[in-house]
Amino acid sequence: MDVFLLRHGETTGGERLRGRLDDPLTETGRAQMAASARRVLPVDALLSSPRLRCAAFAGDLAEHAGIPLVIDARLREIDFGDWEGLPTAELARTAPAALHAFWRDPYRLTPPGGEPMTAFVGRLRAFWRDLVTQAPGARVLIIAHGGVMRVLWAHAMGAREDDILRRPVAHGALFGLRVVAGTATPIPGMNPG
Repeated sequence: MDVFLLRHGETTGGERLRGRLDDPLTETGRAQMAASARRVLPVDALLSSPRLRCAAFAGDLAEHAGIPLVIDARLREIDFGDWEGLPTAELARTAPAALHAFWRDPYRLTPPGGEPMTAFVGRLRAFWRDLVTQAPGARVLIIAHGGVMRVLWAHAMGAREDDILRRPVAHGALFGLRVVAGTATPIPGMNPG
Protein backbone atom coordinates (compact mmCIF):
# COMPACT_ATOMS: atom_id res chain seq x y z
CA MET A 1 0.00 0.00 0.00
CA ASP A 2 1.04 3.61 -0.50
CA VAL A 3 0.39 5.97 2.41
CA PHE A 4 0.67 9.71 1.91
CA LEU A 5 0.84 12.00 4.95
CA LEU A 6 -0.25 15.61 4.33
CA ARG A 7 0.09 18.29 7.00
CA HIS A 8 -2.55 20.96 7.19
CA GLY A 9 -1.61 24.33 5.72
CA GLU A 10 -1.13 27.70 7.36
CA THR A 11 -3.84 28.58 9.86
CA THR A 12 -5.29 31.78 11.22
CA GLY A 13 -4.03 32.89 14.60
CA GLY A 14 -0.33 32.98 13.81
CA GLU A 15 2.46 30.84 15.22
CA ARG A 16 1.38 29.29 18.49
CA LEU A 17 0.97 25.89 20.08
CA ARG A 18 -2.22 24.40 18.77
CA GLY A 19 -3.32 20.89 19.48
CA ARG A 20 -6.99 20.92 20.40
CA LEU A 21 -7.48 24.49 19.15
CA ASP A 22 -9.56 24.58 16.00
CA ASP A 23 -8.26 27.50 13.95
CA PRO A 24 -9.32 27.46 10.30
CA LEU A 25 -6.96 27.55 7.33
CA THR A 26 -5.93 30.74 5.61
CA GLU A 27 -6.25 30.97 1.83
CA THR A 28 -2.49 30.35 1.67
CA GLY A 29 -2.98 27.25 3.81
CA ARG A 30 -5.66 25.86 1.48
CA ALA A 31 -3.39 26.52 -1.53
CA GLN A 32 -0.47 24.73 0.20
CA MET A 33 -2.61 21.66 0.79
CA ALA A 34 -4.15 21.67 -2.68
CA ALA A 35 -0.72 21.78 -4.33
CA SER A 36 0.47 18.79 -2.28
CA ALA A 37 -2.73 16.78 -2.74
CA ARG A 38 -2.51 17.14 -6.52
CA ARG A 39 0.83 15.29 -6.40
CA VAL A 40 -0.78 12.07 -5.16
CA LEU A 41 -4.33 12.03 -6.55
CA PRO A 42 -6.10 9.81 -7.32
CA VAL A 43 -6.23 7.86 -4.05
CA ASP A 44 -8.54 5.12 -2.85
CA ALA A 45 -9.27 6.54 0.57
CA LEU A 46 -8.92 9.75 2.53
CA LEU A 47 -8.50 9.85 6.31
CA SER A 48 -8.46 13.04 8.34
CA SER A 49 -8.05 14.47 11.79
CA PRO A 50 -11.33 15.92 13.10
CA ARG A 51 -9.74 19.34 13.62
CA LEU A 52 -11.13 22.04 11.33
CA ARG A 53 -7.72 22.85 9.82
CA CYS A 54 -7.63 19.28 8.44
CA ALA A 55 -11.25 18.16 8.15
CA ALA A 56 -12.60 21.16 6.21
CA PHE A 57 -10.08 20.68 3.40
CA ALA A 58 -10.51 16.89 3.53
CA GLY A 59 -14.28 17.23 3.17
CA ASP A 60 -13.95 19.52 0.17
CA LEU A 61 -11.36 17.24 -1.44
CA ALA A 62 -13.45 14.12 -0.85
CA GLU A 63 -16.52 15.73 -2.37
CA HIS A 64 -14.67 17.19 -5.36
CA ALA A 65 -12.67 14.02 -6.15
CA GLY A 66 -15.31 11.46 -5.16
CA ILE A 67 -13.06 9.86 -2.54
CA PRO A 68 -14.46 8.14 0.56
CA LEU A 69 -13.60 10.17 3.69
CA VAL A 70 -13.11 8.83 7.20
CA ILE A 71 -12.65 11.26 10.09
CA ASP A 72 -10.55 9.47 12.71
CA ALA A 73 -10.17 11.07 16.15
CA ARG A 74 -6.87 9.25 16.68
CA LEU A 75 -5.33 11.58 14.07
CA ARG A 76 -5.80 14.71 16.19
CA GLU A 77 -2.69 16.60 17.32
CA ILE A 78 -1.26 16.22 20.81
CA ASP A 79 -3.12 18.30 23.41
CA PHE A 80 -0.79 20.96 24.83
CA GLY A 81 -2.99 21.52 27.91
CA ASP A 82 -2.40 24.89 29.58
CA TRP A 83 0.06 25.79 26.81
CA GLU A 84 -2.65 25.66 24.12
CA GLY A 85 -2.78 28.87 22.13
CA LEU A 86 0.40 30.32 23.54
CA PRO A 87 3.16 31.51 21.23
CA THR A 88 6.39 29.63 21.85
CA ALA A 89 8.13 33.01 22.26
CA GLU A 90 5.85 33.77 25.23
CA LEU A 91 6.53 30.36 26.79
CA ALA A 92 10.25 30.90 26.27
CA ARG A 93 9.91 34.03 28.42
CA THR A 94 7.50 32.72 31.07
CA ALA A 95 8.49 29.04 31.38
CA PRO A 96 11.84 28.63 29.61
CA ALA A 97 13.04 25.58 31.56
CA ALA A 98 9.78 23.68 31.05
CA LEU A 99 9.58 24.51 27.35
CA HIS A 100 13.21 23.51 26.80
CA ALA A 101 12.66 20.25 28.71
CA PHE A 102 9.58 19.47 26.62
CA TRP A 103 11.35 20.05 23.28
CA ARG A 104 14.37 18.07 24.48
CA ASP A 105 12.43 15.08 25.85
CA PRO A 106 8.64 15.20 25.46
CA TYR A 107 8.34 11.77 27.08
CA ARG A 108 9.61 13.11 30.39
CA LEU A 109 7.74 16.41 30.54
CA THR A 110 4.05 16.83 29.76
CA PRO A 111 2.70 20.39 29.53
CA PRO A 112 0.43 21.13 32.52
CA GLY A 113 -2.97 19.61 31.79
CA GLY A 114 -1.68 18.22 28.49
CA GLU A 115 -1.67 14.81 26.88
CA PRO A 116 1.30 12.62 27.81
CA MET A 117 3.52 11.73 24.86
CA THR A 118 3.08 8.03 25.63
CA ALA A 119 -0.71 8.35 25.17
CA PHE A 120 -0.27 10.35 21.94
CA VAL A 121 2.17 7.84 20.47
CA GLY A 122 0.05 4.91 21.66
CA ARG A 123 -3.08 6.05 19.83
CA LEU A 124 -1.10 6.67 16.64
CA ARG A 125 0.56 3.26 16.78
CA ALA A 126 -2.92 1.71 17.11
CA PHE A 127 -4.10 3.77 14.13
CA TRP A 128 -1.14 2.60 12.02
CA ARG A 129 -1.67 -1.04 12.95
CA ASP A 130 -5.34 -0.82 11.93
CA LEU A 131 -4.51 0.99 8.70
CA VAL A 132 -1.97 -1.49 7.38
CA THR A 133 -4.13 -4.51 8.22
CA GLN A 134 -7.40 -3.09 6.84
CA ALA A 135 -6.30 -1.44 3.60
CA PRO A 136 -3.64 -3.62 1.90
CA GLY A 137 -2.89 -2.56 -1.66
CA ALA A 138 -4.65 0.79 -1.32
CA ARG A 139 -3.42 4.32 -1.97
CA VAL A 140 -4.36 6.28 1.14
CA LEU A 141 -4.07 10.01 1.86
CA ILE A 142 -3.96 11.02 5.53
CA ILE A 143 -4.53 14.68 6.39
CA ALA A 144 -3.22 15.49 9.85
CA HIS A 145 -0.79 17.55 11.91
CA GLY A 146 2.96 17.94 12.22
CA GLY A 147 3.23 15.90 15.42
CA VAL A 148 1.02 13.14 14.00
CA MET A 149 3.13 12.94 10.86
CA ARG A 150 6.36 12.80 12.84
CA VAL A 151 5.11 9.93 15.01
CA LEU A 152 3.59 7.92 12.15
CA TRP A 153 6.74 8.31 10.05
CA ALA A 154 9.05 7.28 12.89
CA HIS A 155 6.86 4.33 13.85
CA ALA A 156 6.44 3.08 10.27
CA MET A 157 10.16 3.38 9.56
CA GLY A 158 11.23 1.82 12.85
CA ALA A 159 13.10 5.03 13.67
CA ARG A 160 13.77 6.45 17.11
CA GLU A 161 10.86 8.45 18.41
CA ASP A 162 12.76 10.37 21.08
CA ASP A 163 13.57 13.28 18.78
CA ILE A 164 10.26 13.50 16.92
CA LEU A 165 9.58 17.11 17.89
CA ARG A 166 12.81 18.25 16.26
CA ARG A 167 11.96 17.00 12.76
CA PRO A 168 10.78 19.87 10.52
CA VAL A 169 7.31 19.49 8.99
CA ALA A 170 6.25 22.58 7.04
CA HIS A 171 2.67 23.62 6.42
CA GLY A 172 1.34 21.59 3.50
CA ALA A 173 4.26 19.10 3.74
CA LEU A 174 3.71 15.76 2.02
CA PHE A 175 5.47 12.52 3.01
CA GLY A 176 5.07 9.17 1.28
CA LEU A 177 5.54 5.62 2.49
CA ARG A 178 5.27 2.35 0.56
CA VAL A 179 4.29 -0.55 2.81
CA VAL A 180 5.01 -4.07 1.57
CA ALA A 181 4.46 -7.07 3.86
CA GLY A 182 4.42 -4.76 6.89
CA THR A 183 7.70 -3.03 6.03
CA ALA A 184 7.64 0.68 5.15
CA THR A 185 10.10 2.46 2.87
CA PRO A 186 10.09 6.12 1.81
CA ILE A 187 8.63 6.99 -1.56
CA PRO A 188 11.38 8.92 -3.40
CA GLY A 189 10.84 12.69 -3.45
CA MET A 190 8.49 12.59 -0.45
CA ASN A 191 10.78 12.40 2.54
CA PRO A 192 10.76 14.42 5.76
CA GLY A 193 13.65 16.76 6.44
